[in-house]
Amino acid sequence: MRRREGSRTIGSEMAISETAAAADSVMGELQRGRGAGYLRAVDLANEEAQELLRECIFHDPRMDRQVESRAKYYATLAYHLSADLEPIAKRLAELDGMVEGEPTVALALDVLDELGRLGVEPAFELLCDYLRWGAGWGYAVTRALGMPDPARQARIARVIEERAPSEEEFARALQGRDLAGGPWAGLAGQSALIHEQVVRARERMASSKVAGGEREEVVNYDSLTVRQLLAAANSRNSWGLRTRVARMARPADVDLLVASVSSKNLPASFVAFGGLAELAPAEIFEWIKETSFSAEETPHVFRAWAWELMAALPAALTLPLARETLNDGDWRKRGLAERVLKRHATVEDVPLLRAAIAVALAQAEEEAHYRLCHLADAFDGLPGIGVAPELVAMFRQSRHSLGRARAAKAMGITAPEAFRDAYAMECLWDCEAQTRHLGCQWVTVAGASVRYRLKTLADDRYEVENVRGEAAMRLNPGSLDGRRR
Repeated sequence: MRRREGSRTIGSEMAISETAAAADSVMGELQRGRGAGYLRAVDLANEEAQELLRECIFHDPRMDRQVESRAKYYATLAYHLSADLEPIAKRLAELDGMVEGEPTVALALDVLDELGRLGVEPAFELLCDYLRWGAGWGYAVTRALGMPDPARQARIARVIEERAPSEEEFARALQGRDLAGGPWAGLAGQSALIHEQVVRARERMASSKVAGGEREEVVNYDSLTVRQLLAAANSRNSWGLRTRVARMARPADVDLLVASVSSKNLPASFVAFGGLAELAPAEIFEWIKETSFSAEETPHVFRAWAWELMAALPAALTLPLARETLNDGDWRKRGLAERVLKRHATVEDVPLLRAAIAVALAQAEEEAHYRLCHLADAFDGLPGIGVAPELVAMFRQSRHSLGRARAAKAMGITAPEAFRDAYAMECLWDCEAQTRHLGCQWVTVAGASVRYRLKTLADDRYEVENVRGEAAMRLNPGSLDGRRR
């Protein structure tokens, strides 16, 4: 399909949809990525199901498209329905000229890519056609190169050369992209033009690092003290140093670690927080409480580290504060309480947690959906306490698919038989891999549809590895290939 003349920008339609259908409707379940929605859609008249599916693809229903999954879910349903791809092609043409990465177009491109992985050649052809004219062609290439198929990569390389036939045009079109790594580097063996640009990009990156003084010094960290490790912390080595300091720190180092915590030096703070979390000294309780509730301008990541450190302290100190502040009007106090309860909640806290989930479910703000995740996690240490209706409501209603995954995990821990009987099977078709994994773990392996779905997951080379392994193990629990990974 060729680019249409006079392509237009569609104002509000380009934003993530702010309207979610009722949670118990087919449309609402499809928007949320629930397995129940998938199973209900395939039972509808084909054209009706396709219309609902197109609405989801054209108006991205995710609350956070950086972490929530939908493309594989929608593509698998489109494959099952033998969906007409022409409306997707038309939609891409209508929205050409948008800012690259706009969510509606990105999801449509992602669905075409996933269909290509399923072997739908027309979908791959549409993706290649879009590369010839689409404003978001760089994003489309990044997605398409995830398919480990040399023939398809060669095809993509030819299309790119057609679009940017000279080195100058190529460099201008891809200015600002990281050609030194990722999928672009994978094309270097398919095209002399791309190979030359990748080599130059690597040279520019190496030169900029030297010019900026970023050349990594060779340091024998094994010979350094805790004080020296804290002084050496930077953005490149902080993860490794955090592990070392956590292993080396002793009670005598507490004052040094506290003194090293500063929102002005985040790498050193990250390392110091790690050492303090390992020691968990009771004497820092008042100090870390004050730090956790510090001024608004404190970097969010710094406050998050402080919250996690508070959660690492003895429950006898932190639980009373968490119970008192879980519903406080100050979001900082609520955030701290959620982290502490996530770590230390007891059966005594169940009514408090259930009430907080009910309140958060009734709120439309995006923040409430992230709060729900922490509240659901607080049930992880409460096995067998029975069905919590609020967790069930969260599973069915949450617009954030990762929130549903947290609810599913909590339901399996607190009321395993009820979860297995009512929800485990639908989880096999969920949009999130972690929820599909839970479905594989909990589902009763009986009936042709369950066995067929498990086999499909086990045989899908693009499926997440732990899902594939769990599905194989449930089908053949005694086999080597089906052993739990």
